[in-house]
Amino acid sequence: MGAVSTAERVAVTDQLAAFAEHWTVELVRTSHIALEYGEVMALLLELSGELAELLTAQPFDAKPAGSIGARLVGAHFSGADALDRSLKVIGTEFLDAADLPFDRPTVARLTELTGAMAGGYVDALRDLLFDEQEIIKQAVFRARDIAERARRASEARFRAVFNSSAVGIAIIDFSGQLQLINPVLGEILGYPAEELLQRNISELLTEEDAPKVMTAFEAITSGLQNRYVGNVNFTGQDDEPRWTLLSLSLVREESGAPDYAVAVIEDISDLHLLRENQLHHSLTDKLTGLPNHTQFMSVLDSTLAKAVPGERAALCYVDLDGFKIVNDGVGRATGDEVLKRVGNTLTTVFADRAAVVARIGGDGFAVLVTGTTRSLEVSQLITEALADLAEPVYYDSSAGIAVSASVGIVEREIEGLGSEELLRAAELTVHRAKSGGKAQWVLFDPVAHEEEWASFRLGAAIPGALENGEFAVAYQPVAWIADQSVAGLRAVMHWDHPELGPLQQHQFLAMAEETGFVVAIGRWMLGEVCAQISDWEKRFGSAAPTVAVGITSRLAREEDLVKIVKDTLDKTGASPARLRIGVPSTIAVDEDGDPLENLDALRDIGVESVVEGFGTSNAGLVDLRTLGIRGVVVAPSVIRAYAESAEPESPFEQMLGQIVRLAAQREARVVADGVETIDVANRLAGLGIELATGPAFGLAVSPEEIESSFTTGS
Repeated sequence: MGAVSTAERVAVTDQLAAFAEHWTVELVRTSHIALEYGEVMALLLELSGELAELLTAQPFDAKPAGSIGARLVGAHFSGADALDRSLKVIGTEFLDAADLPFDRPTVARLTELTGAMAGGYVDALRDLLFDEQEIIKQAVFRARDIAERARRASEARFRAVFNSSAVGIAIIDFSGQLQLINPVLGEILGYPAEELLQRNISELLTEEDAPKVMTAFEAITSGLQNRYVGNVNFTGQDDEPRWTLLSLSLVREESGAPDYAVAVIEDISDLHLLRENQLHHSLTDKLTGLPNHTQFMSVLDSTLAKAVPGERAALCYVDLDGFKIVNDGVGRATGDEVLKRVGNTLTTVFADRAAVVARIGGDGFAVLVTGTTRSLEVSQLITEALADLAEPVYYDSSAGIAVSASVGIVEREIEGLGSEELLRAAELTVHRAKSGGKAQWVLFDPVAHEEEWASFRLGAAIPGALENGEFAVAYQPVAWIADQSVAGLRAVMHWDHPELGPLQQHQFLAMAEETGFVVAIGRWMLGEVCAQISDWEKRFGSAAPTVAVGITSRLAREEDLVKIVKDTLDKTGASPARLRIGVPSTIAVDEDGDPLENLDALRDIGVESVVEGFGTSNAGLVDLRTLGIRGVVVAPSVIRAYAESAEPESPFEQMLGQIVRLAAQREARVVADGVETIDVANRLAGLGIELATGPAFGLAVSPEEIESSFTTGS
């Protein structure tokens, strides 16, 4: 079986094919090649596939992208604009074509890949030029040898070869003095021939390169080394550097004794400038002209490495609020103008400070300010920038466009800090700014940072914990207050964390909801509970209890919730009548008071619902008349407030009484959550509340431990 190409491994979409065709159109204009148009397009489609594969590879490695640049040169796309047009097409169109997100990690990866691609292109182009020039050099050396043997017989022939060479040539004595040069060498260095012949080669080299070249020269002239080849900088008559490839070799007499040295000097300034230009492009954001993420991190690394004790700096992470609305609402072209404005505003505001402004993501900017003394001065400048951005600017449309931004400011001593540590602190700080309402700046708080970082680390570990079986389900009794017998069970999940020990669900479910893994956790928990219900039904029959499973807001709104529940019941064989789904009161009704659609849909498959956390959200007393539910679980905070209010007819007592009356109209039961003592339970019973859960009736325990409570009736 033949080898499978990268293009065959990566799905070729219409967008990727269109991208390859556009790339082909751009490239064929730059170079004269022997390939047919279709062959070029096939090559670029394969390279596009390789680029997509590298961009999504885990672990990520940008180095192989160098071969893509090398293959372009191998296909003879070596015209002046070939690389620039390729990088422009990739930078502006590739993410859309490959159906990849335009977020900070993906853009950072693409920047590294294009940088490696440019490096591979330049290296391959240099090798190509050197290969071609090597032919010239070999011809020169062959001519030199022939001329040396025939010098006494035909000086004119030697002069012809020497003077017509396309590279600079100098004959040098053992002291380094130039004895004979050809016209090209004078053109390369910008010196008249008569002045060059008065110079020693060491005088023409830059201070940086002179030591290594003269060391090699001494080794050659002493016969210890036959040849030296290297990239060397000479200084021209105008004191400007000349980037060259220098080849030094030894000519011997017929007896074998060293006679003189020959220097062949090739001007590679254009190649050097091309590489410098590509390096600049790889470190600069093309839209704003600001340093990109790669260059900013390099500056940050350098700043932190040079920090001295007591030195302070501020890192401001500026993240635009709702920028997608601008892009989608008025178009990407206007969005680009807005991003340019943000870059210009930050640059202007911080112009008088030792600051570096960079665009480090799609709508994310960073400002590094060195030599700070306190947070106030930086926050004042940020306030000025935010005020400027809040002023509407009229672009092509009649609507004035303004933007707000959330900013995290980390101002502190920087000795001993790492760049990733400092950037992470700024990112978490801006996250706090967005959580607090956006359009504001927030200062770094070490305590909040540690708490939030720990929370994020916990969230990142959830998928692995789920796969490794670190989650478990315990069951808490829901009891009849009258005789304290078990009326049902409430499923509670906990995490046996290998480092932090047992964690209760309130410690990690919020982060699971934010990361999107709450659906996976919810599926798993439903599966565990339904499997347990099925087992209890088989073993205890009618004595098997009903079990309530509380789900998060994200899962309660999930369009596939009913399907998830039904599939789980079908798979485990559990009876729908023994399952209760607990829905947070925060989303039980919408702003118009209409009940959550999934409540009725669950009832259609035989699963009743209860509303949990009642009394602390937008689900009010009036909504009880519209909700199709089996029960209402009153929040622990309400029960605690009632328990602490000693006076009769307190507001909490009145509210609980109303809940009981309205629930009775819907034939729904009221459950008091978080009841700590039997005395409080008896007071609640006096209000008509029949069911309770909490420390007074037992904590959550394993399935084996809870079984005795519903099999013995105690």
